[in-house]
Amino acid sequence: MNEEPVKAETNRRPDGTFGPNNTANPAGRPKGQSLKEFWKQRLSLMSEEEKKEFTKQVTKEVIWKMAEGQPRQPLVGEDSEGNPVPLFNYVRNNLGDAQNQESPKTD
Repeated sequence: MNEEPVKAETNRRPDGTFGPNNTANPAGRPKGQSLKEFWKQRLSLMSEEEKKEFTKQVTKEVIWKMAEGQPRQPLVGEDSEGNPVPLFNYVRNNLGDAQNQESPKTD
């Protein structure tokens, strides 16, 4: 197998992945259930009445997120649908037009 070269100082390959013998997380993921797995199992074992009682304690937004998942969060430079926004428009809309801003007056 032909491995990519690894930078000795960072133990990373050119593509950013870790090289062999990396000790960034030597123990790996902790054993046992994740919090997500715990609640998924707990909710699946509840009766219909228990589920209704549980949902009275949380907001409608939380219930929606539990059913549908977290809404997509746009990245910097994207509109709400994930389409790229030209950098100039992004800077102008979010940081203002530097030419039209007054500079602070100093005495």
